[in-house]
Amino acid sequence: MADDDLSEAFEGMDPEEQWQTFLELAEEQPILKESLQSAIKHAAAQDLVESDPEVVEPLMRSLYLISVVSLSEINYFIEHNEGVSDVYQKVLEDFEEERVSDKLVAHHAAAVEPVHEKIDELIEMRKREIYGNKFEDIREIQDSDREDKEDIIESIKESFRENEENEELFEEINRLEGWKDRIAEFPCSVGDIREINEDFGAVSGDEHFYQKHYAVMICDPEYHTRIFTFEPKYQEYPLRWMAHLTTYEHRAYYRQFKDDALDDTVLTDPVTEEYLDAVVEKALKLPFFQERSDFIEEAVDNHAAGRYASSICVLFPQIEAFTWVYAAFLDEKGIKDIFIDIDVSEDGFWNFNPRDYDDITVRNENGNEMVINSIKQLVSQTALNQHLYSDVVEYFVNELFEERNPVLHGNTTDYNTEVNSAKKLIFFRNFVEKFSSDLTDPSHWIDDVDQDIDVDWQDVLTTDEE
Repeated sequence: MADDDLSEAFEGMDPEEQWQTFLELAEEQPILKESLQSAIKHAAAQDLVESDPEVVEPLMRSLYLISVVSLSEINYFIEHNEGVSDVYQKVLEDFEEERVSDKLVAHHAAAVEPVHEKIDELIEMRKREIYGNKFEDIREIQDSDREDKEDIIESIKESFRENEENEELFEEINRLEGWKDRIAEFPCSVGDIREINEDFGAVSGDEHFYQKHYAVMICDPEYHTRIFTFEPKYQEYPLRWMAHLTTYEHRAYYRQFKDDALDDTVLTDPVTEEYLDAVVEKALKLPFFQERSDFIEEAVDNHAAGRYASSICVLFPQIEAFTWVYAAFLDEKGIKDIFIDIDVSEDGFWNFNPRDYDDITVRNENGNEMVINSIKQLVSQTALNQHLYSDVVEYFVNELFEERNPVLHGNTTDYNTEVNSAKKLIFFRNFVEKFSSDLTDPSHWIDDVDQDIDVDWQDVLTTDEE
């Protein structure tokens, strides 16, 4: 539907008629319905916070727990570990009596100690990488009796802090120190217990949701963290780019990887007929892929039929073209400053095509101008990489597009495997879903809403070609 057609569809209608027309359009453009649902959730969350701000803290506590460890994991942990099972029974007793027993506090303190040692080792690795030869000097001064040692240490550290190359390492140290502080505290207080007993005893259908989580946190404080992602070995873990996996799924697969038990079935088994149908469904919600539906369906059919080389060769250009559109969206909406001397809004981000320009000048990560001529440069050297997960960017640069040229130029013959095709399909679906999440995020367009349904939807959903 063109912009003019959408405007005419609402012209002269009363609110009730506009709403009915809106619902009909949502059937044609499912992403419109998702935008509406996102806006409703956004408004509901705001209303909840404003009407009952006291509910936010316990709600966030619940979300934090389930974001790191699944309830099924917790149940398995308790059922198959006698020590945890015993602690769980004591936690139930504490909740019944609304107390925090000294025995559990001591148990937790003993369990924290080795985790703190592990975190300290991970922090030291990063400090050695930052300070190099100066690390031992800093340590020696720190252990000295000099009255001015703190000033000396600060003067040494200052230049390292100013070096942008160390920024990520300092951020990692801060996160590790945050985990260290978090697990040092006993998981719950008497006040928490009383509050949970009164108002938050049942979560996800399990009346002992909190008690089970706290029992595991007392026995294994590391389990409710992401410390494993800071281990040196984790950088070799080959599934880091799979952003759709939960923390607990990554933890399980990472353990398999460390035990040399991770195989390709983790990539191929999930790509079932149902999964392939979802790839098509998710992509065709977006106008960009609606006019490319034959390509998406062909890629999926090729994989299902075992024509893996064909599936890969169809997907590569779709991913590449869509990446430019993604960057154009971020630029047009002011989410990231990417393009220079290109007004994306003139034609709309859906229609962005790099071939329309002789040169594409962008702002690189340091804010400097540079001319780019490849998708690899767009992903690795512009603010687009700040918007995507760093592991996704690494996959883009080090695998997806390192592989692309030899494949499309006919310089390799060993890429036509089920696992390679599955990886491209998984990446494609994840990329589409990440974009769809951004597109329907109310923070990017909520200011355009004057009334409940008076939305400039054509800016979100249409292209000139539709």
